[in-house]
Amino acid sequence: LLSKAVAIGSDFTVNELSCLVGLDIASVQRKLDEAERALLVSRVGQQVTFSHTVIREFFEEDPSSTATKSDHEKFAECLKLMRPGLYGLRAAHLAQAGYAQEAVVLSICDAVLRSR
Repeated sequence: LLSKAVAIGSDFTVNELSCLVGLDIASVQRKLDEAERALLVSRVGQQVTFSHTVIREFFEEDPSSTATKSDHEKFAECLKLMRPGLYGLRAAHLAQAGYAQEAVVLSICDAVLRSR
C-alpha cells in the first residue's frame, strides 16, 4: 500500500490512496492503522504523512515498489474526479505517466488560474 502511496507524494489523504489502489476506504484505513502502529506514517484525520523522509525514500527507491507510469496515470484520474482544480498536480502526474501533451495543456490551465 505504501509503495503505491509514493506515487502521490509525501502527504496524501485516505481517499486519494483508496482511489489509487482501488480498495474501499475502510480497508485502506485498516492498513494505514498497521502502518501507523509500525511508525511508518502519521495521521491527522484523513491526512496521512510518511513519518520520515527516509521511510518515503525506502519505498520510492525499492525496485519492487517503484511507482509506475500506470500509478501516475491512475492518480491523475483520481485527481480529476476528487480535486479537479489542481491542474498543476494533475499535469505533473500525467507527465510522469508519459502524457506530455495533456500535461502541457493542464500546466497552461494552472498558469492561467494562478494569474487571476
